Amino acid sequence: MAEAESPPNPSRAGGIGYHSRIFVSNPIPLKIKDPDKIQEAELEFRGLYHNKESFEARVFLNNPAADHTTAKIDENGYAGSLYVFAHGTRCMGGAGHCQVKDRSGVYDLRTSHHLKPTDIYLSITQQLKKIIRNTAPKELSVTVVPIMMSFDQMADQVNVLHFESFSLIIHGG
Repeated sequence: MAEAESPPNPSRAGGIGYHSRIFVSNPIPLKIKDPDKIQEAELEFRGLYHNKESFEARVFLNNPAADHTTAKIDENGYAGSLYVFAHGTRCMGGAGHCQVKDRSGVYDLRTSHHLKPTDIYLSITQQLKKIIRNTAPKELSVTVVPIMMSFDQMADQVNVLHFESFSLIIHGG
C-alpha cells in the first residue's frame, strides 16, 4: 500500500454563478509503472466538515485548471464526485444543540456528535489506471471543485469545502 499525503491548500475561487474556493493539491509523486498491478486506489478526505451547506465535490486528476464549468468526462480527468449532505447554516435544535462537544470520558459510550468532522473516501481506481496507461505521469494532482446546488443568504459560499487533510491510497502497484 502506497500513501501520499498533501495538506489542504485551497488555491482559487471562481466559476460562473459560483464563488466556492477550489482545492488544488500539491503534486503527488507517482512511482507506478504498471497500472494493471493497482488493485484499488482511493482518495481519503479526513476531517471533512459538513456543518454548513450541502454540495457536490467534483474530483479531477491532473487537471489543475478544472472549475465549475469543466465537463465531468474522462478527457478532463474526471474521477468522480462526493456528495456532502450537510446540516445547513441555521440550527433548528435547542440551545447548545449544534455545538460540538467532546465525549466526557473513556466510559462515555454515546456516539460522536452529529456535526463532528467525518472521513470520506472516493475510489479513483479506473481513472488513475487510464491516466497512467495514457500519459505515464511522474506526478498526480487532485482538483476538487465544490458545487452548491442551493444556499441561503447566510451561507458561506466561498469556504464550502473544508477538510483537515487528504491522502492518495494505492493498494497493489
